[in-house]
Amino acid sequence: MKKVYLNISLLPKEIILGNKGENKAREYFFDLNDYLKLYGAGRATLYYKRFSDETATIINTVDITENNSLLPWVVSNTDTSEESRGYCQIKYTVDSIVKLSDTIITVVKKALSD
Repeated sequence: MKKVYLNISLLPKEIILGNKGENKAREYFFDLNDYLKLYGAGRATLYYKRFSDETATIINTVDITENNSLLPWVVSNTDTSEESRGYCQIKYTVDSIVKLSDTIITVVKKALSD
């Protein structure tokens, strides 16, 4: 499995989720240490939405603490079920504070076989 680490303060404009139909071939780790330092311990939720979807799907929710500042995303065949582009975004909450990350474009590439 390919592991990719991304700093919440230096997110790319676009990430590749893989080819259509791939399952657990990539895992993204969003490092929220900068949010932890700014806002304190909180809860991080990762949302994913393909352009064709009406609503976003929650991929993962993790409590962020000094002992764990990573929000993982194991990209599944559900996430790569169609060749498409979409978005993902992280919502970080601490009590009444809500911080949204920049939106990242996601890409699922064409596969030559099913």
